[in-house]
Amino acid sequence: MDASRPPIAVGVGRQLGLGLLQAALFGAPPPRLGRFEVRRKLGEGGMGAVFEALDPALGRVVALKVLREDARGPRPDLAHEARMLARLSHPNVVVVYELGEEAGERYVCMERVDGPNLAAWLAAHPEAPWPARARLLRGAAAGLAAAHRAGLVHRDFKLENVLIGADGAPRVTDFGLARDGGAPEPAGEGPGGDGLAAGAGGPASTLAGTPGYIAPELLQGAPADAKSDQYSFFVALREALRGVRGAVPAGLAQLLHAGLSADPAARLPDMDAVVAALDEALAARPAPDQRAREVLCERVRRLWVEPVRARALAGSGELPLACAPAPELGAGRPVELGEASAEELADALHGLVLGLVLVGEPGAGKTLRLLGVAEALLRRARDNADPTLPVVLNLSAFAAAAGSLSDWLVHELVAKYALPREQAARWLDEGKLALLLDGLDELPPADRSRLVASLDALRAARPTPYLVTCREPAYRELPRPLAADAVLRLCPLAPEALEAALQGPGRAPAVAALAAADPALAERLRNPLLLSLSARLADPLVGPPEALRDRLYALTLAHALGQAPELPPARRAELEAGLRWLARALGRAGRSELWLEELQAAWLPTPGQRLAARALGVGLAFALSLAVNLAASRVAQLPWTSGLFFGLLAAGAAFVIQGGAHIAPMEAMRWSWPRVRAWIPRNLALGLATGGLHGLFGDLWADLLLGVATGLLGLSAIGLVPSGRERRGEPGDGLRESLRNGLLVAPVVGLIIGLPVGYLAVPLARPLSSPGSMIATHPDPELAWAVTMGTSAAVTTAFITGGLAPLLHLALRLVLAATSPLPLRLGPLLDALARRDLLRRVGGGWVFRHATFRAWLAGAAETA
Repeated sequence: MDASRPPIAVGVGRQLGLGLLQAALFGAPPPRLGRFEVRRKLGEGGMGAVFEALDPALGRVVALKVLREDARGPRPDLAHEARMLARLSHPNVVVVYELGEEAGERYVCMERVDGPNLAAWLAAHPEAPWPARARLLRGAAAGLAAAHRAGLVHRDFKLENVLIGADGAPRVTDFGLARDGGAPEPAGEGPGGDGLAAGAGGPASTLAGTPGYIAPELLQGAPADAKSDQYSFFVALREALRGVRGAVPAGLAQLLHAGLSADPAARLPDMDAVVAALDEALAARPAPDQRAREVLCERVRRLWVEPVRARALAGSGELPLACAPAPELGAGRPVELGEASAEELADALHGLVLGLVLVGEPGAGKTLRLLGVAEALLRRARDNADPTLPVVLNLSAFAAAAGSLSDWLVHELVAKYALPREQAARWLDEGKLALLLDGLDELPPADRSRLVASLDALRAARPTPYLVTCREPAYRELPRPLAADAVLRLCPLAPEALEAALQGPGRAPAVAALAAADPALAERLRNPLLLSLSARLADPLVGPPEALRDRLYALTLAHALGQAPELPPARRAELEAGLRWLARALGRAGRSELWLEELQAAWLPTPGQRLAARALGVGLAFALSLAVNLAASRVAQLPWTSGLFFGLLAAGAAFVIQGGAHIAPMEAMRWSWPRVRAWIPRNLALGLATGGLHGLFGDLWADLLLGVATGLLGLSAIGLVPSGRERRGEPGDGLRESLRNGLLVAPVVGLIIGLPVGYLAVPLARPLSSPGSMIATHPDPELAWAVTMGTSAAVTTAFITGGLAPLLHLALRLVLAATSPLPLRLGPLLDALARRDLLRRVGGGWVFRHATFRAWLAGAAETA
């Protein structure tokens, strides 16, 4: 160091910057401030600049903050403040070594923290979960509490004033505005560029702090204190949690609510109490209710908001979709929503518990707006202790619902969102779910009317916010509109929005030029769907504008199948034929979503194919039952006719109990006493029929006794009914779980029935048997009956607790592979279509990119 170089006397920040520039360009000695050798500039803020410097006396690197000179003169309590800061020592506070003054210029020498500030850390870690974020703020709260105990009020706490060291520990810094908590506010004291000028009628001084972080009482002229620091801290905590995935615990949300109270008395007593509350929130395990909230929010985001909304906007950007009231379509009461944004609709659902209908033309963006509302509600669920949780459901599935709307909603929440059945029913009863129901127009007219009546009844019985989308012509045709609070119309894109979208990146210049020259074409492109389809097509506009939709769909299909990686002609033809067949099948079934678990023989186009699928499924079930029971009769040393009888009996009983050859996976199960009570007479009748039939070839009374015993014991399987849990994350998960359940439960029920029948019922039936009967002549009749009846009961149980669904599904897939363009391995074909953006993968299922696209494909298939 050049000891002869004089210290800089005036304009410290500017002179240090010039000195560093001279050192870099001309090799001049580095500038000095007092005894410190300045190396480089670290940053600059409203209170001044921060430089890295070497303290030659101790050989350590420090940070020097050069404060701006106060226009109203030096602080009168600088010496007192220096003493306060010097005695503040805490691992979560940047250590202040000394306050210096050089020729009237102030500077602070402090610990050099080699790491980003908390705002930068959060930006670099967008996937960080809430506990990681809360732990960093907890450390900052401990540092702030230490400052308060030392009598200091920070007055400018924010994310940028928390540094993350190389050890990962947070340190509160920038005490340039700090003041003795017991000292009065100096008149005119302010932060310079970071301050907030008082408005008319407020205090004459400039407020210390950063806009957005300043406590409300300070805006009214109250002095800064520990409670105002606490408010700033909770603003920072709220900002830190804003980008987190999933909902934060209710306790943490309640803590935020208290800390951000406008009344200082309603906040926590002090920062030590804040630290303790954060420790409690971090240590607590999420309650089951909280866990279910997180699962639901994450699945709504992952299954709908992210894949569907992101892909739908891929070609058109974030379009400004405006909603305007449509009172002529009916409304229960007037609601002032104006041109409602997604945020305003979310506020209406969450705060006002409204029932809303959103209508528009095909492709107007109804689903996009609905998902925008879902996204806004997810943000509220993250920050709110008592949120309204959004659930997105496609109404096309309601057509197959035989029960009430409540039953259907619970079933969908269990099957699609993995909610426990009891949780889903309770949340629905408590009005905690915002029902975002897409596609009323996709239901047949009779089912639309049934849905309207059911939704009105549900809302009359309990407060349930909802948003239903429907094409406007279909809504006008309803015999009775929904008793909604407001009906909103989704408006076409404004001309200026269309012009901006057409000029956006990735747009074909030919499209924009033709739209500018043809007003009729521009009018059609105000439809967001058509605009999105035209985004990546070079020149789709040959021909009359009236046929724009058909041409765009045809070119979209050709573009998707022709994009890289290039497909062989045979594979391309296979994909196109399969896509068209699926469009027709879903149209026949009245569905928009395709889940492997929900494929039914009724989706096949001809009665012969439907009969073949059901017959093949029944044949597979009987063949498997016969094979297992014939093997059991051989083990039991009984004639093959016994195995034949019980094989036919096991499969037949399964179809009787299940009610036919309908594919109904049982992905999870629970016990139901009401079902057991309802089936007691039916099981007794089934047992008597079984015993009577078998008694025709043996001892009637003995067989009747054994049949009744089997029927009563069979209630152990009848009481198992479907239940809900997390599943269907991948295609076919429901079928695999169903088969697994059947195979696991069957042996248990087989033992429960076989052992009592063999070793309790057979001895009781022995006196009723004739000398030449099997009971009298078999060397071990107890074991023989235990094996025979146990095996038959196990097969029946395996079928009714989930095993029958995969067999029937396999038969359907075999018929599909033989009679349609669909291959036996259906999943890879559907995924290939999804990769080319012709379908969208939604969890374990698939959905067409748009209902009109599916309808066009079905029409194209019929005319091909």
